[in-house]
Amino acid sequence: MTEEKSPHNCLICGFPMITMNTPERMECAICRKTFDDTTVCVNGHYVCSNCWNHPGAAVIRSIC
Repeated sequence: MTEEKSPHNCLICGFPMITMNTPERMECAICRKTFDDTTVCVNGHYVCSNCWNHPGAAVIRSIC
């Protein structure tokens, strides 16, 4: 499995995100829904694109 660093940091812990070659089933740390995705925090946190793009997430990103 090849991993690449993402330009974004985790909304949960602030650590870097990685992009995997193949999607894995993951549970969003915010809404608790499951998705197949390739981007996850180096610490294992996953935030789905719906939660990541939520207007409230912009506030979290600007403060953190």
